[in-house]
Amino acid sequence: MVYNKVFKTCLLISIIALLATTVVFATTEVEVKDNEIVGGVMTVLKNVQTYSWPVAVIVLVYGMYQYYVVGSEAFEHKVSGQKLIVGLSVFMTIIQCLPLVYAIITINN
Repeated sequence: MVYNKVFKTCLLISIIALLATTVVFATTEVEVKDNEIVGGVMTVLKNVQTYSWPVAVIVLVYGMYQYYVVGSEAFEHKVSGQKLIVGLSVFMTIIQCLPLVYAIITINN
């Protein structure tokens, strides 16, 4: 795969962000803030972060199927599978980092 380093780097960042968010928010009540909007947005971001992994695994398996199995016969499917894998890894990195970035932005509020 051409984008193997990008895929591995993004996947590693996603896992580190998930673990860091879990550690940071393990003892913190998200909804305790005075502002209900800030707590609500954080709750939504945490839920999106948590429940995006099962969907990502299914899409990753489909992308690998496109790349390795179907792509061995047709080059177009190999390219689409590669795009799907790289796009998913970048998307997951963004989704996993959003709660941490939002917490840093709203820390003084």
